[in-house]
Amino acid sequence: MMKIQFQSKSRGFSISGCCNDNTYLYIQRNTIFVKDGFNIVISNILQRHPATHLTKTAKSQFQSKASPNPSFLSSHPTSPSSEIMLSVPLSQSPSPSRICSPTPPFPALASSPSHSDIAPSSQCTFVPCQESSHQMDDGQVLYPEQEVLHEVDGFFIIDEEENNDENTSIYSEESFVLRLDSCSDQEGEDDLNVCGELEQDDQHDFDGSSSDEEVLAEATDLFLSVSERIQILLLLATMKRHNLTYSAAEDMMELTGVLTESEVFLPPRYLIKRAIEEYSCCITGHHICPACGKYNGVKTTKTFNCVTCRETVSTELEALLRNPSVDILNPHEREKIVQSNYEDIYDGNYYRKNVVENTLTINFFVDGLQIATTSKKSAWPVLACLNELPLPIRRKHIFLISLWLGLKKPNCNEYLEPFVTECVRLEATGLSFVKNGTTFIFKFKVIVGISDTIARPLLRNSTQFNGWYGCGLCLHPGFRMKHNKGHIRSYSTFVKEYPKRSHDQLMQMAREAEQVGKPVKGIKGVSVLSKLQDFNMVQGLDLDFFHALVNVCKRFANLWFLEKFKNKPFGLSSKFAEINARLLQITPTSDVSRNPRSLKDRSDYRGHEWFHWVVEYSMPVLKGILPARYLNHWSLLVHAVALIMQNSVAKSELAYAGRYLSRFVSEIDVLYGKHNVTFSAHLLTHLEHSISEYGQPWAHSAFIFESFLAEIKQAVKSSNGASLQICKAMQRKIAIRKLEEDMEESMTNSHKQYLNSMLHRKNLAPAYLKVGAACLLGKPKSGALSLDSVSSLRRAGVQCQENSSFFSFDRCQMFNVVYHSEHYSRVSKQNNSVVLLVSNEVFVIHSFVVFNNECFVLGNIIEENRQQKLCDIPLPHIRILKDEPEEIRRCFPVCDIDSKLLSFNIKSVTGESLRIACINVLKMEMLR
Repeated sequence: MMKIQFQSKSRGFSISGCCNDNTYLYIQRNTIFVKDGFNIVISNILQRHPATHLTKTAKSQFQSKASPNPSFLSSHPTSPSSEIMLSVPLSQSPSPSRICSPTPPFPALASSPSHSDIAPSSQCTFVPCQESSHQMDDGQVLYPEQEVLHEVDGFFIIDEEENNDENTSIYSEESFVLRLDSCSDQEGEDDLNVCGELEQDDQHDFDGSSSDEEVLAEATDLFLSVSERIQILLLLATMKRHNLTYSAAEDMMELTGVLTESEVFLPPRYLIKRAIEEYSCCITGHHICPACGKYNGVKTTKTFNCVTCRETVSTELEALLRNPSVDILNPHEREKIVQSNYEDIYDGNYYRKNVVENTLTINFFVDGLQIATTSKKSAWPVLACLNELPLPIRRKHIFLISLWLGLKKPNCNEYLEPFVTECVRLEATGLSFVKNGTTFIFKFKVIVGISDTIARPLLRNSTQFNGWYGCGLCLHPGFRMKHNKGHIRSYSTFVKEYPKRSHDQLMQMAREAEQVGKPVKGIKGVSVLSKLQDFNMVQGLDLDFFHALVNVCKRFANLWFLEKFKNKPFGLSSKFAEINARLLQITPTSDVSRNPRSLKDRSDYRGHEWFHWVVEYSMPVLKGILPARYLNHWSLLVHAVALIMQNSVAKSELAYAGRYLSRFVSEIDVLYGKHNVTFSAHLLTHLEHSISEYGQPWAHSAFIFESFLAEIKQAVKSSNGASLQICKAMQRKIAIRKLEEDMEESMTNSHKQYLNSMLHRKNLAPAYLKVGAACLLGKPKSGALSLDSVSSLRRAGVQCQENSSFFSFDRCQMFNVVYHSEHYSRVSKQNNSVVLLVSNEVFVIHSFVVFNNECFVLGNIIEENRQQKLCDIPLPHIRILKDEPEEIRRCFPVCDIDSKLLSFNIKSVTGESLRIACINVLKMEMLR
């Protein structure tokens, strides 16, 4: 095995590697070509971007079937001053005589033994230049304690008898970690910006274009006018919105020029990529051993040049805090509905006890997703958000910390090591930045880790839910019992309740487990997250209520609707058609992301669909069909969820919800059998304590990160080089955000309007008329007021005459919420005409009237039907209404509308009708 070290200040490259058999290294200007077993790292000293790629020309040369003899080498004429080719045959013992002085017209080997045909290109491993190596004259570097055999134009050939270095093994993309880093202005080895070990297909765009390095090598500095930068920003936003490739974007711009018959600014591809590079961040690859899971990036310098992991979290936080449109919320100065209630994560016990002034808090999220249906590779991103942002802004500023891509689950202790190390530093020293001429210093604290049931044990370093002591929140061992042809684990608490875990107790078990070499009550060892100051290893890894609720919904839907349970007292398969018909009659509001789908398609339901089913649809749909005993049992869950999802939750309401959930779980034993007390159902018993520590579930929910996961999945267009594709998409997203900030003052209103339409999926219609907070939409009706309208206005205290003129509208928008009149016919599958007034009355909108520069809503009140009830327990968010509204037309100022209600009629096969009005308790989770 031979090792090579080369550094040339004039060329600006630093090269290190080891070669097997016949290796060819080809350098031309700023391009380096490698073939056959040469494990190499290349650091471009003069520029921030790497120049490592293998062109088709070089491939064809190196894959020639001719033997590597002097005549073959000299058959490629070129200038000796600009090109070097090195051949190192290893079939004989190394000696200086093997390498001779180059002879014109090309550097060649004077005496090379004949060899067989050149083997296919081996996989490449990047290794760093040694920091401990000695600097020699003319920028040449020599490994210490090794013998120099010969030098050829700056190359040193060094001999070793054998290679026992574990760190030079070949890595595959199944052990690959990416981090988006801030660009460094340093020169030298620290400027290495390589995406780690990628396949050759990864070096190219997936629309058939050349690689980024190939394109950027042609690019000069980014000298663009403000208008051209704005056009690139709009183009990038369009590419992101419609998921376009570079080729599609170029064709679109060219088509614009053809259709308008004018000269259109058509930025070359290299300018677009250069803009992304300038306004984005670098990519750093980290290797983790696929065999043992050990993180090699930090613990050794021989595997990859990422010893000083550039600070992704600091970079993202500083960019976010400098953003002029982002204001930090002071939890102590915010306006609360009720001072003593839970209204956000700041009201939880943990925040009040552990977070001091000038400290900002971070929630992080870890989950796995399959990147493509044709690939077994999965991506495991680490995402984060800042809690001290208002909730609508909080979900918009989710940032990617790192990304694992591989065939196996990551070793989280190794994978999260860079993230934890940086967070520990941020806790100790904080972050300083200047905004609007004022210097701010904040420290940061990680308080909640969010993940699903599968990922949570990986973070805690404990057994999975189907193992002994699989619950990380209590000491319930789980009962293994036979079921059908296999075994399941039941978490029944019908007979006995088990004590809660504590942080200190868990850490003691972790240390004991590492000593004895086996799990202790479900704990396998110490988690890297325990290095975080004040991080609670029990409650800090939150149970994620929404995933637990969805799993419980799926279980009960199968128990009710599957054919195999038709003889059970709770089996509803014989009445499935009626239940399905009732569900499909429901017309929700436009706030609901998807209309109800058939229960036959429930395997494809998304999380929000299950949530709406359990909280809003299930009780009216199952009324009169599911036996009363089982319906009352189900209502315990519905009632508890409605209580804890309020904007403001009193401590007494939380206590009621906790009792309802405990009773719901304990009664599953009697009604459905012990084997149906699943782990997800068991987690509901811990929800009360979770809310007391961290506030309502929507304050620390996995749902706010789900859209980001969709972006990651959408970025993958090919199973080859998925890691590079994802990182390029994330770079583009960051570049769009920073370009938007820089060009904010230079963009016109039309630019901003178009950019907003590209970056935000939901675009509201332009207002025809604005009156205060009300934006009236659509073409109005004008004329004289009717007698009913005049009477209703007069009852509201408005002075008007019968012949007074007015404008009437069918649509109105207030605070980004759209309301319709009951006569608006263009939307048939949604109902936006039923609202709740501030007086707590249910109101049906007839029209919106503008009179004397004031906006009023006309309609009728619907009274509640107190003779009917859904179940024994009154549900606070569902009202049963009378079939018809009052006959008297009423008028209210439009500002008297409190919220929009889900209103629908449920008709049974016997002809009975049930009119329902329901508060959308998912409103906080759906804030945009």
